Amino acid sequence: AQVTGDGAMTVPVPVDFHAEDGWWGFGTDFHSYLGYVGTDAEQLWLDEAWVDWRWEDMGDVHLLAGRQFQSYGLGLLVNNERQSQQGLRLRWGDLLPGLTWEGFLAGADYDFRTPRLDPQGDGYGSTRLAYDAGSFSLGANWLVDGAGLEEGWSADLGATLWGGRELLVEYSTMTNDVH
Repeated sequence: AQVTGDGAMTVPVPVDFHAEDGWWGFGTDFHSYLGYVGTDAEQLWLDEAWVDWRWEDMGDVHLLAGRQFQSYGLGLLVNNERQSQQGLRLRWGDLLPGLTWEGFLAGADYDFRTPRLDPQGDGYGSTRLAYDAGSFSLGANWLVDGAGLEEGWSADLGATLWGGRELLVEYSTMTNDVH
């Protein structure tokens, strides 16, 4: 159990399942993480639970369906660590050597409210194209639809320098925000 400064508590209950040859001839993973948070005993929620379908005969292709966290680069533009989202993520690695594409479509029910956020929920969409050469990486990220009508883009760069020290930078801008 982990207790935070505000008295909230999280109890991890990991469950993992792997089937090598799942339905339709591709591999399947199931992952879940149950958490409790809050100071009253009424709040019990599922942090993450997703199924990962892999098509290895097409390269490194994954479809994740379910409740999940996601972040691109350093997370300046795309990062839902505050609350996982129910959605679909398609990840296609090795489109060309070192080149990966990822897209995420989800629904969100935010625990914070502003006048411009619909209290009934919201759609969410993002995509990333990244190149990883081992000693350096470069990524381009697009927030198609974030909280409310947020939109934006970012670029990130990672490099390994001087005996294994990592340098990570990201530039991000919002082209439309909820405020």
